[in-house]
Amino acid sequence: MNSTDAKSFVKKQSKFGFTVRNKSLNNLKLKQAIDDYLTQFDVELPSDKATFEKMRSSIFNYDAYGDALESKLNEIVKLRYAIQQTKGYYALFEHKGQNSLQPLAFWYSKHRLCSVWNWRKSQIIRKRYRDYLETAKDYDGRKLIEYYQPIHMVLTVPHSNGLFNGKRFYLKEIIEAFREMRKYEAFKLSVFAGEYGVEVKKSQTHGFHIHIHCFLMQNPVFSVDYVRTKMEELWRKVVGNTSSYSGIHYETLYTHQKNEDGTVTKNYISPQNSTIDEYLGGVMECIKYHFKPDCLEKKDGSFDMELIEEVLNNTKGQRLYSRFGKFYDVKELNFNNIQKEENDVMIDESEIIENEDLNTSVEGVEDRVINPFTFEKAERKQYRICIGNPLNVKYREKDSKRPLEAYVYNKKAILIAPDELSLKQVIRLDLMGLSITEISFRMMVDTKWQEGLKKATNKNTIAKKAKQQLEEIEQFPEVYNFKDLPIDSSFNEVPF
Repeated sequence: MNSTDAKSFVKKQSKFGFTVRNKSLNNLKLKQAIDDYLTQFDVELPSDKATFEKMRSSIFNYDAYGDALESKLNEIVKLRYAIQQTKGYYALFEHKGQNSLQPLAFWYSKHRLCSVWNWRKSQIIRKRYRDYLETAKDYDGRKLIEYYQPIHMVLTVPHSNGLFNGKRFYLKEIIEAFREMRKYEAFKLSVFAGEYGVEVKKSQTHGFHIHIHCFLMQNPVFSVDYVRTKMEELWRKVVGNTSSYSGIHYETLYTHQKNEDGTVTKNYISPQNSTIDEYLGGVMECIKYHFKPDCLEKKDGSFDMELIEEVLNNTKGQRLYSRFGKFYDVKELNFNNIQKEENDVMIDESEIIENEDLNTSVEGVEDRVINPFTFEKAERKQYRICIGNPLNVKYREKDSKRPLEAYVYNKKAILIAPDELSLKQVIRLDLMGLSITEISFRMMVDTKWQEGLKKATNKNTIAKKAKQQLEEIEQFPEVYNFKDLPIDSSFNEVPF
């Protein structure tokens, strides 16, 4: 890697870490809003989840309410603990009194309302679609993006007085209606493939506004106007809508272009004429609703906590995203492994993302570390691996000599791991709850080793014992039940 490429690489990594910090800040604001909301129920949460679990009955006041308060607030409490989990693993460089933190990997919640996860999920899915659509062909050998017309379809239902079929929250009903719609031959003939996501908004006059956003690949033998008419007929039929409100929006995909006079022009996507970037831009414009829970914010920018609570309680266990038609069995577009948003971050098999599926293993990360002071490949002895909350990391100005470079004022804001540990070992130990610092840490798998480390006072002795313990863990994983943990690495290929 030459100097120019190295500088570009460092800049890209800095930007990645800066974005994680900003998304973490959004999570912090939501966490604070949740805490404020809970006070009206006289619920005050401890800082860590382990303490909360021990105090659950008293926190939810079982003596006075039984499990009623817990049933109402449990999902929002899970959200609160999930979104505070984000942490970063950095390479700490020091030079002439200055320090620089280069991001190595990040760990965060996969909750559907986590800002970090929504951003990363958007990147992952965009890359999946790009990789697939660049070469995908139908059964007749025709390239999809050069033949099928891309469409954005929105489906809504009349909900006078906030009710649809007598229900205030009609998520299941609208998903089932769409499933019935897709069974009709007219739909199958018109649509080659597609995907959808459900969005929930709330108005002051008509209650919940639950609707479906779809990305469709329409058969070009039919005109857009013709299919629009057919879709309206089918949608009215399956939902029993005889009102003047059609409940459907059907439009060719487009991208936005900002003009010099401040106006915005829609550039519609055309098969054969649009580039892959334009096509993907249209796709992401369509499915962006899967990643941006903006509906949870009020006009003044504050969070609508009542809406968040109701959405969480009414969508628990519900699948809000799916594919259909010829997309259904496409392995490249299988997002099941990244849709584990129901549970907060826990280290168990239900939460594990396969490394090969998301290409986010930390293997090789340390081989690609660049020294931000020399822009040369860094050897392990040139930096320390440290752990820190992205919110505790400072960033230089965008127009500085090292734009958006991360650094710390005080090393007490980060935990510095022993030099003998690799990145994978640091992450593994940290995520299992072990306390890692520059001079000491505890092994929680063997009481004899705990006692031995407590008695050791020399740093080198501690490092030697730790190294020996780690080798034993690697050699006998079945004894200690250690698993390779999924890490989302900023050094892996992502579409910045």
